[in-house]
Amino acid sequence: MASLPNSFDSPADPQPAQEGPQTPQNSSLSRRSAEGIAAISPSLYFDESQGVYCSYNGYNRFDPVNKAFIKFDPNSPTPSAVAFGIVQANFARGRNLRLKAKSDVLRNDGFTAIMETWGGGQSQVVSAGIMWLTLGTPEMAGFQTGVVDTNMEHSPRECLPTPTEMEVKFPTAFSAAPEVVLWIRGFHIGQSVSGSEDWSLHVSAENVSSDGFCLTISREDSSKLYRAIVTWVAFPKDRANVFHGIESGTKDDICQWETQYNQRNGFTRLVNLQCQREKQGCTASEFRVYFGITSFHFKGDASVQFQVEVEKLDVEDEESRQNRFHVHVGAWHSSHMLKASASWLAVYRP
Repeated sequence: MASLPNSFDSPADPQPAQEGPQTPQNSSLSRRSAEGIAAISPSLYFDESQGVYCSYNGYNRFDPVNKAFIKFDPNSPTPSAVAFGIVQANFARGRNLRLKAKSDVLRNDGFTAIMETWGGGQSQVVSAGIMWLTLGTPEMAGFQTGVVDTNMEHSPRECLPTPTEMEVKFPTAFSAAPEVVLWIRGFHIGQSVSGSEDWSLHVSAENVSSDGFCLTISREDSSKLYRAIVTWVAFPKDRANVFHGIESGTKDDICQWETQYNQRNGFTRLVNLQCQREKQGCTASEFRVYFGITSFHFKGDASVQFQVEVEKLDVEDEESRQNRFHVHVGAWHSSHMLKASASWLAVYRP
């Protein structure tokens, strides 16, 4: 059986973090998530990226809502916007999968990240994870972000056609076509037409221009997609110290292996930015990685679980630490991954 790094062996840790904010309503920040954040941002302020893993008690609440207050670094300018991406979802049963991430109004000291489901308890959410990216700081100058919800143009009671195309206009036009990064922020997927528990969603940015782009949302023919919520982040192509990409896996290169916890399947990609940094002339060494799921296709007979992680290399070689990181995408228990992709955004601090 193929093996992957140990950090990917178990899903969200239900134990509370030693440091960091505690989340109300019988939930907490994952210890592993806190450790991951600390590896990127030793300041212990949780506005740097990575995820909040929110553990629900879905069996005892009709439609559980989980909240975590995220503090801004008081020594940095207050961000003007927050972009979210889902990095983990664990549903106890596969019937109607409903999940979305959002936030309350930004305050000077932080914001509240919210993960919620709806629909009268049809979605039994065990845990969920989000990544956030704050915009409006000097190092994120030139970035724009927004959210597209299919409910704005389509009835949530009807299955979305595939593909579904929605035009997106940038609040401020760029001087040239920018780079666009997408993350899935929410979805409602019903039980498949065949009853075989076939869950799928794919998003992509097409026909990008200086004014906007076409968001394309698609699914497998056997899936029933009622709603998709997508975060987009755009920035100039010539933006220094910024790199991005998409890591994908199909059934031909997805590994299966066993851990002491459960049966797992997924893939890992090693990203090396050395050539891109040399071509751009990037001399900065410290970087953060923001990431989220952009597509998935799973089969699950009783439950649905998936997770995306980014792992920096913990090695002595300085060149490797400054240029490389792993992207892990996987599923566990009865979820069988047929294909998936995750989008990442690496920002070097000048």
